Amino acid sequence: EEDSVYLERVERRGAGAPGDIDIACILLPHLSNFDDLDALKLEAGVRIRFVAHSHELGHPRAIILPGSKNTLADLAWLRARGLAEAIVAQAGAGTPVVGICGGYQMLGRRLADPHGVDGCGAGAAAEGLGLLPVDTVFSPTKRTYQARARVRARQGFLDRITGVEVTGYEIHMGVTTGATSPAVRLERRLGEPVEDFDGGVDGRGVVAGTYIHGLFANVGLRRAMLDWLARRKGLTLSYGDDATREAAYDRLAEVVRSSLDMRMVRDIVGFS
Repeated sequence: EEDSVYLERVERRGAGAPGDIDIACILLPHLSNFDDLDALKLEAGVRIRFVAHSHELGHPRAIILPGSKNTLADLAWLRARGLAEAIVAQAGAGTPVVGICGGYQMLGRRLADPHGVDGCGAGAAAEGLGLLPVDTVFSPTKRTYQARARVRARQGFLDRITGVEVTGYEIHMGVTTGATSPAVRLERRLGEPVEDFDGGVDGRGVVAGTYIHGLFANVGLRRAMLDWLARRKGLTLSYGDDATREAAYDRLAEVVRSSLDMRMVRDIVGFS
């Protein structure tokens, strides 16, 4: 419900004003974890557009494929809307594309759901966008972890922060294999030491994917990406204080206020 409340407030607009770092996020029908973009939206000079049709895509500085509650259905939707073809074409022309969780799965070669856990029936399968050399198999086991990792990739916007620690969380039902250049090296899950890798980056450093939500809340990673995008446009960004956490609380308060009868709540707790 929180996702739908938020998306009712989304405004799809055209290209950003001159000087903006224009980032297009694909507005998937089953979009999840919408708050992955909150920290980006708070940065001055950055504009996030939600795009649901290929003609809305334009020529952004970057494209984000977010998480999905039904990856196979949303992948079919991408193709029906002409967005799959448009994203592949833009990636080929050098536009950075970042996939998070379900978006990461879509960037790969093939997705298979032998148990029907993704919502399209047992045995469902589809070809991915083919932008990363990975394959995904959905499984009944839901993986939910707080994660701590270090950037491993040396391509694209990650090049200047290789070795930097980042935190986030995983929540997915797929296993993705085949990455030849993982994005990060996982060090801890739920506080316990692990030795694992996550995500992938293509050889040009243009296409990147990860299962880890909340990565853009890491100020070093977020601003490394924005600085990289700005340099590609001949711009320099300036940053103020990192107000991500306070703004997230403000947004949560707005969602609560819009979802509840606050007068009744005040009556119940005796504040009327």
